[in-house]
Amino acid sequence: MSANAIVQDPERAGPRTPSIDGLTIVYSNDRDVAATEIHVRARYRGRTFNLVDRAAVSPRTKATHLFRSLSGIFAGTQADCSPVSVVFSDGSRWDAPAELTSPTPSP
Repeated sequence: MSANAIVQDPERAGPRTPSIDGLTIVYSNDRDVAATEIHVRARYRGRTFNLVDRAAVSPRTKATHLFRSLSGIFAGTQADCSPVSVVFSDGSRWDAPAELTSPTPSP
């Protein structure tokens, strides 16, 4: 399971894109079972946030999830995100090695 974060930038929104701020995370589920709970650590502007996404990610697919409730926090620049743990529909769990749970700050 991997997670990439893209923060929507209202200043760069094109004519076909609404001006939305918040945090967008793209997940890749490489397992044969659905992911049902994903824990992500995000670092943004010197602060660290722990997020829990309970939306299912189907087996062997990518999914994009927008956290609109974070629109007052995340706006305009990219966040560094790392997956912390994932719970799968069969009850199994993946935990990230310790070095993956501390995102490296952006330059």
